Amino acid sequence: IGTSGDTTGSFVTEVPLKDISSISLDKSKSSPNTILLHATKDGFRTFKEDDEGDFNLKAPVSQLPLFIDVSNSKTLERVLELLKTHCKECGGTNLKLKNL
Repeated sequence: IGTSGDTTGSFVTEVPLKDISSISLDKSKSSPNTILLHATKDGFRTFKEDDEGDFNLKAPVSQLPLFIDVSNSKTLERVLELLKTHCKECGGTNLKLKNL
């Protein structure tokens, strides 16, 4: 379930690991310690559920948050290592963490 502007509803976003261009850690008050996955220039394909229960393609998103409590540095390191390893295995780039 997500919101986008005035739109509320159920969304599904495809995140092919090879399409993650970078990762960052958002330390803002609204999203403390949230990992953001940044997409390549085409974005991550996103679908919205309609009234009949079908999912229709919507505008791609450029970034997607991972809501994992990474306030513990060991948890953050483990999550980042998993992301880097699996993205590389799927043909993605060598990811580095960027702070926002």
